[in-house]
Amino acid sequence: MAFTRNAWNAIIQQVNELATNPPAGCNPLATLELVGPKHKWSKGDIGAVQAKLMAICNTNTFAAVPEKWRQSTIDEINAAIARGWCNCNDEDYDMILSQLQPVVSSNCYGDPVDGTMPLSEAINGLSVAEAGFSGRTWQLLQDTGGEPQSVASGAIDCWGKIIYTGSVRIAIRYGVYVYCANCEEPACQEALDNAQDVVDGMGVLTYTLHRVWSA
Repeated sequence: MAFTRNAWNAIIQQVNELATNPPAGCNPLATLELVGPKHKWSKGDIGAVQAKLMAICNTNTFAAVPEKWRQSTIDEINAAIARGWCNCNDEDYDMILSQLQPVVSSNCYGDPVDGTMPLSEAINGLSVAEAGFSGRTWQLLQDTGGEPQSVASGAIDCWGKIIYTGSVRIAIRYGVYVYCANCEEPACQEALDNAQDVVDGMGVLTYTLHRVWSA
């Protein structure tokens, strides 16, 4: 088939657009030069485009470039352009999911006893990485000022989203809960005051999503 200069430059421009606009966590790449009038394509031109696309996503593979141009060569390049970025960051990453200040809660204040929610509701479907790379996992770390503790873990799918099917619950209210049978009794107020003293010495509860790139 015939390949025009405009068609080839359109491909180069798409590759350059990808190279200069990476997702978060990835570094931009240098661009390729457009071809000028009367430029004769070579295997080197094709190879430069393929190399740039492999730098953008190192799982891209290409068949050997034939002596005579084939549509399959361009089809492979277009497929890699559509695939976009992947696997460009091998560093672990932390994202704070929530931070809770300690409080005194009580049925006297209208607070329910259960101050938790299912972890699945908080994180399922959450995008924490770019698409196109398998083998990533996550951990949820709980920290109140000491050594962080892992409370749950799971997989990140190939679209960069969290999958979690466990039963762990996380706090949506943190501190001390006081239940009073009679909120008007002096003993109840004393219990609330004592709870406030305890809360004043507690640290902030932080939930952190720790993303791990290598399974």
